[in-house]
Amino acid sequence: MKTILYIEDNAANRILIGRLLSRDYNIIYAEDGETGLNLAMEKSPDLILMDIGLPDFDGQTVGAMIRQIPELTKVPIVAITAWPEDKANDMVKRYGFDGCITKPISVNQLPHQIASYF
Repeated sequence: MKTILYIEDNAANRILIGRLLSRDYNIIYAEDGETGLNLAMEKSPDLILMDIGLPDFDGQTVGAMIRQIPELTKVPIVAITAWPEDKANDMVKRYGFDGCITKPISVNQLPHQIASYF
């Protein structure tokens, strides 16, 4: 089973993603950027989902830090954000993310969106 690291400080969002994806994926959670970075290095996930507004580091910084780790350079990083779609898409290109899913999340589309990164 593939592993997804979800870096998100909002508990309700973590619960929602877990309910939508836990049948098909092993989900690991981090509540802040530092924990997410440490878990990424420790667990080598197959995909990283990341909120952009984290309490300690912003998602762009965490993503850039992950991209500096040789073992994780090919792991897709996907932003999950409430930013307007045009700004979010610009941000993901600028910071080396592989994609973006905007909030509110579509419960019907999310599994297909996630599967497209594998």
